Amino acid sequence: MDRSPVVSFLFLALALSSVSLLSATTVESRTGGELIENASLIAIGNCTAVASEWWQGALATRYSIAISETLKGEASNEINLYIPGGIDLDREVPIAVTVPGAPILLPNEEVLLFLDPLEDGPAGYSVVGFSQGLFHIRREDSGAGYLQQGLENPLGTTLEQARRDILQHLGQTAQGGKS
Repeated sequence: MDRSPVVSFLFLALALSSVSLLSATTVESRTGGELIENASLIAIGNCTAVASEWWQGALATRYSIAISETLKGEASNEINLYIPGGIDLDREVPIAVTVPGAPILLPNEEVLLFLDPLEDGPAGYSVVGFSQGLFHIRREDSGAGYLQQGLENPLGTTLEQARRDILQHLGQTAQGGKS
């Protein structure tokens, strides 16, 4: 039995676990007001595509987001959102990189995003406060939207209430946001 693939896999797993321990990052907890103030762009949209890309020697996931409403800032109809981590199956030895606490989006998922433009690299955005600035929108049969943080934590806040709170914080009326 050829053990070289098994040895390679174990070495890769050990190397990846060591890297994650060495580059641990602490994310500061942010209030809703801080998310609003720190974001250059606050928007509601749908994830239309997901792809992993190498960027500055690191694997990242690019989410294409079709913007349906902008509450703060200016955005085109579609933007790219970059999140650390991803999967590269096109290598001789496929690789997956996970980043604890990184937000995850699903294709066709509706989201409320608090974003900042990337300072260097591809044209796109990053999430303010890591996963804190991404809210999943879950729709009821009636069409009412409810926010959910992460994939398992329902907040009980409606999208309409969040929209009003954001616009009020920005000093606008509910009609002041761009649709």
